[in-house]
Amino acid sequence: MPEAHLSCLRDTTKEITSRAQGIGVSCEAVIASVLASHRFPQAAHKQARAILRLTNTYSAVELEDACAIAVEISSPTRASVSSILAKGLHKRGAQLIEAVSLPTSDHANIRGAKFYAKAVSR
Repeated sequence: MPEAHLSCLRDTTKEITSRAQGIGVSCEAVIASVLASHRFPQAAHKQARAILRLTNTYSAVELEDACAIAVEISSPTRASVSSILAKGLHKRGAQLIEAVSLPTSDHANIRGAKFYAKAVSR
């Protein structure tokens, strides 16, 4: 059997999680989410390996930054991580996270919780 095929057979959940831990905490969180979200382990392993394979194109630091953004926006998936890396958003990670968490301004045309509480109680 070809070496690439054998490596897929050797990749267990423990092996994949260990490789993710070597990259960083956010990568480990994304991999854990991917592994938990699939019904069949083979499908989960395929997605997890695809995320870890991104280190062939990007550095481990870049992958960790992209995973941190994916976790922050509550989208820890292979597609999100790949998109973040492809668009270069991992380079602006701190700016993006700050932009998401900015408080809304108070002025007359913004409805708040009180307005919607009244609307629901009617």
